[in-house]
Amino acid sequence: MLVGIAPEPAQSVLNHTRVAVLAYRRRQHEIDVFVWPVDTGTSGVSGSTRTSRGYNVARWSEGGMNFCAVSDVEAGDLQHLMALNRTASTG
Repeated sequence: MLVGIAPEPAQSVLNHTRVAVLAYRRRQHEIDVFVWPVDTGTSGVSGSTRTSRGYNVARWSEGGMNFCAVSDVEAGDLQHLMALNRTASTG
């Protein structure tokens, strides 16, 4: 079960771009999801998961927005979050 822990979205800067940050909790692990618009003229990211510096990172695009989830949870948990987001976006 994913639980939102932030009362409202926060903001941060990623690669010189202002992004929204959503925070979730899975068991005792925090998942930060960074969200920003897809650049004009690009198709975004279809979906990928990798490990960087001990953290799992999932990236995808949906509905004209880019998403990047970062956490120390298992990669499968981030893939599940990606699937939930895509299901919610399609109705």
